[in-house]
Amino acid sequence: MKNHFASFALLLSIFWCGQGVLAAQPSSKRVTFEELVKMVAQKSTLSQQKTRVVLRNFLAILKKRLQHGKEINLRGLGTFYVKKAKARKGYHPKTRKIIQIPARKYLRFRASLAFRKSLNGKSFKGKASKKVRKKKNSRQGRKGKKMKS
Repeated sequence: MKNHFASFALLLSIFWCGQGVLAAQPSSKRVTFEELVKMVAQKSTLSQQKTRVVLRNFLAILKKRLQHGKEINLRGLGTFYVKKAKARKGYHPKTRKIIQIPARKYLRFRASLAFRKSLNGKSFKGKASKKVRKKKNSRQGRKGKKMKS
């Protein structure tokens, strides 16, 4: 069981770091499931067969949690979440008649700050700093100038 968790951690580190196996591969726009299995197996002590099982289980858990409306936060990568769109009225493109578009759910992904910075070649260490607004002096106007008394 510990070996499977180590594989999950390895998988996540491969995804968000952009280093190691994924960075060494020829540049292609897509990575198939089988290619991912091979990459993770190369970086871990698991065979490709065991890695395939781990990845399938990992993806099944993600899918099930998202279907139940849960957020999935993968530290260093980002957050997957389900968003709901309300039912609305729209136009049918051919007939130009008003139709009712039903409510639906769709999947969203919000990348973490560390991941966004790593995409742009910047290193990120530590937590995101919050911008702190200075408190205005009660005697200051809108532009920060002192008001006349």
